[in-house]
Amino acid sequence: MIEPEKFLGYLIRSSGRAFANNVNKKIKEKGLNITIEHVGLMFKISHAPGSSQQELSCYFFKDKTTIARVLTTMEKNNMVLRVPSEKDKRTNLLYLTNKGKEVLEQLADAAMEVVGKATVGVDEAELEICKKVLNQIRVNLEDEPEFSC
Repeated sequence: MIEPEKFLGYLIRSSGRAFANNVNKKIKEKGLNITIEHVGLMFKISHAPGSSQQELSCYFFKDKTTIARVLTTMEKNNMVLRVPSEKDKRTNLLYLTNKGKEVLEQLADAAMEVVGKATVGVDEAELEICKKVLNQIRVNLEDEPEFSC
């Protein structure tokens, strides 16, 4: 039987968890009342303004209910704005508010600090290979029926 420290799933999960824990620590140090889930949604919305809840659900491999719950909290905290789509009134398009943009700027610095810490001693070429491999793993697995969008 394979040792957990050599099992790909364990390595991916534990590395992701360690990264998330470090980002959460930075968030607390800044006195922000948000979670790592908020951070991911804010980064994605900032890069794709007007995304729908369905698109975010697919992007993060999370069910629509979970995404809706996090977005409701973010909306109450004036970080995102839901705007009904002109094409389909059942669909809300998401945008960061000015407050959301300000919080995101603070988070970007914190996230980059964690990236810097995470990659100490990692050769730049190896890091690019790591990113390429992780992306290919994601692509290989995202066509599973439960994640199809």
